[in-house]
Amino acid sequence: MRGRADIEDIEVELFVRAMQLRHGYDFGDYAPASLKRRVLGLVHSTGSAHIGDLTARVLRDDRLVPDVVAGLSVPVSEMFRDPSVFRALRDEVLPMLASYPVINIWQAGCAYGQEVYSLAILLEEAGLYERAQIYATDFSDAALARAQEGIFPARDARTYSENYLAAGGRRSLADYYHARYDFMKFDERLKTRMTFANHNLVCDGVFCEAHLILCRNVLIYFNDALQDRVLRLFRDSLVRGGFLCLGSRENLEMAASARDYARAGQPARADLPAGGARPMSARPVQAIVVGTSAGGLRALHVLLHGLDHALPVPMVIVSHTGSSDMGIFCELLTHYSRLPVEEARERARPRPGVIHVAPSGYHLLVERSGRFALSIDAKVGFSRPSIDVLFESAAETWGSGLVAVVLTGANHDGAAGLRRVRERGGVAIVQDPATAEASAMPEGALELAGADHCLPLEAIAPLLNRMCQA
Repeated sequence: MRGRADIEDIEVELFVRAMQLRHGYDFGDYAPASLKRRVLGLVHSTGSAHIGDLTARVLRDDRLVPDVVAGLSVPVSEMFRDPSVFRALRDEVLPMLASYPVINIWQAGCAYGQEVYSLAILLEEAGLYERAQIYATDFSDAALARAQEGIFPARDARTYSENYLAAGGRRSLADYYHARYDFMKFDERLKTRMTFANHNLVCDGVFCEAHLILCRNVLIYFNDALQDRVLRLFRDSLVRGGFLCLGSRENLEMAASARDYARAGQPARADLPAGGARPMSARPVQAIVVGTSAGGLRALHVLLHGLDHALPVPMVIVSHTGSSDMGIFCELLTHYSRLPVEEARERARPRPGVIHVAPSGYHLLVERSGRFALSIDAKVGFSRPSIDVLFESAAETWGSGLVAVVLTGANHDGAAGLRRVRERGGVAIVQDPATAEASAMPEGALELAGADHCLPLEAIAPLLNRMCQA
């Protein structure tokens, strides 16, 4: 007999098939965990009863399709996102492109256009804009319409300005837009060398001959076969000596076409920077997931210091640190732990005896295949990475072989995820709120999901050691 999660997986397959046969949109090679989360989000936003109901509606109601396509795309970005990448483009790539009389740039998966306008500003300040052409493409017409407007919420102005300066901006970002009411509109002159068009990386062919292709945080949503297809498409689109700029967390080791790209050579890849206690499951522990927020560094110090040096399973941690450099955070944890600590990498497999930490700014998921997947979907509970996202996907993958731990924290992230862990037969451990530096997170988890064990911080590691030995 199939459980609810298995039925949902079948419903997702049927939904994907319906979208392909009825409307020509193929999501079959999208990363399953991320796709399932977005489909479930559409069920909620469209007022559907379940995924099967949503499928029936898209089969019969063409008016719903634009909203569905928009919901399945991931238009999450910001001006000069990851400033170090734009600084590298400014300092290393544009000087090399300056030798061309005409510069074609393809921004694939442009979303709402923040990166397109960032590129235009880079080219303007490098004196190259008048001989450049930016082709901005996306498969969502709704996203393209927003991008063409060049209008963004004024509440983001400060973040955009800080990113611009960190990327080596030479003026004030305010020189490039007009603010009115609660919005800022970028100058029309920045659009003079832009072309917006609908293009689907899943099924469409070469769009243009490009000197530089940017496709950041898109491939993380594709499986290996589709990643390979898109990389071949980009290879065929680049001029000799052209550059491909991907997201800093995108891992292409599983894609055969990745060998066609290199840091130097032709073409080149610019790799820029609620229930009562239950008995312990009889199934051997396969993985441990941990979530924490305020006070988390000290709590992790105690937890990791108490773990056996030969932990036979992987541990995956989501911590709301507020830092954009999780490398430093991993170094700190290394001092506390007898186990190696590293950032989780896209497409990599969790390794026994290794502490994997979610990267900053990305949701971390575990696919049914056992590999990590990254996502820049909207924040969950004001957080990205979200503990709920990790716990829910890990529960689908490891089921009763999963142990989930909620530590100190100042919000309720992790409570819904812990509930899913228990529903799938996993073991839930919550730090005793009385021993937590911030009690809101463990209290929220206990209220919504309950726990199999509620323990003082110092007692959690010994329990994990015994469970893994058993």
